[in-house]
Amino acid sequence: MGLKILLRDFRSVVKQGQVVNFNIGTTAHGPGVAAMLEKVLPDCEICFWASAPLSAPLERMIQRRFPNTRLVSGSLDGSSPAVEDAVRWCDFLLIGSGTRIAVRKDVEAFVRYSGKPYGAAGIGYTPQDLDAMQKSNFMFFRDSLALKHAREDGLRVPTGFVPDGAFAFDALDEVGAETFMRHYGLEPGKFACCLPRYRNTPLWEFVPGCPYPEERIAYNKRMLQQDMAPLVEAASRLVRQTHWKVLLSPETEPATRLCQNELAALFPSDVRPFIVVPEVFWEADLALGVYTQSCGLFGTEMHSQVMAIGNGIPAMVCRTAEFGSKSQMWCDISLDDWLFDFDFVGDRQRFPDAVLQMFTQRDKTNRLLEKASSTIQERFEFFAEFLKQHFA
Repeated sequence: MGLKILLRDFRSVVKQGQVVNFNIGTTAHGPGVAAMLEKVLPDCEICFWASAPLSAPLERMIQRRFPNTRLVSGSLDGSSPAVEDAVRWCDFLLIGSGTRIAVRKDVEAFVRYSGKPYGAAGIGYTPQDLDAMQKSNFMFFRDSLALKHAREDGLRVPTGFVPDGAFAFDALDEVGAETFMRHYGLEPGKFACCLPRYRNTPLWEFVPGCPYPEERIAYNKRMLQQDMAPLVEAASRLVRQTHWKVLLSPETEPATRLCQNELAALFPSDVRPFIVVPEVFWEADLALGVYTQSCGLFGTEMHSQVMAIGNGIPAMVCRTAEFGSKSQMWCDISLDDWLFDFDFVGDRQRFPDAVLQMFTQRDKTNRLLEKASSTIQERFEFFAEFLKQHFA
């Protein structure tokens, strides 16, 4: 009999009573953890616990990838018998990957209701969560800096480094990807993906009740030219040297507008015919289906690159101060050569050459991918051993 794991996930935006895809990286966290557990603990049983019923595209993705996995939704407040049944059924609660413990009320309710253990895999760290983490049975962090800070702040439960679950995300929408690529004239192996972002994701445009911060909006506009210029230069050199197309790829819903408007307008006239701009935002499984047909990714995002690396696709990350510690993941899996800090002029200047090298120096690229894959697998297996030793 394998472990029975209640996986608390889908902490995305809830609109009109449904969980919707606002950020494909966040969407990939939980299904990625489930895919990882499926591989390293093949005898385990998993039940997804979502905040609310899933939107139709999200539900289709889960049903297609995990046809035998139960999914419950709602709160542990007497309003959802299915959640209560899942809590009674499980051996422990596992919080899926993410920036922080974003479901503390549900975690606290779980402990009150069941008295069973809980912990997290591939999570970030913020001091506001220290109290909740102290009451857990384990906390495994997605990067070494988060782990270091948690230990320095006095976290006393078992800890370690376990990569973000999105590395294991493998819910490919191959049919949708084929349709998408045909629509935009993309040929397998003859295009790259460029991912822009605002310094501060404009949640206020899409999340109900989110305040409208004028200072952050002004800061986004002020930093846009600095952050986009190296991406434009890298994409332009790539187009001129290879004649590939470059797909401007949004990781979040607000980035769709950034791709369509601000970034697309920055390309020189000779490059513009090779720049592909999506008309609408996409689901995580469609995005991964397209990424796996590309030559690689680069840009100022993180989790699309995480999804790519986990599926053997080269990906370069351009961090800024707003990233927090999550970009340390690239150092932790030996991809330092593919990590750039756009707050430093030297990194911005070196970036276009590095992009070309990633695509053209295939032997080196393949060695880096193999080493990263080996590290990720080793840490996932380490986590599986921990669970077997403590909960089996």
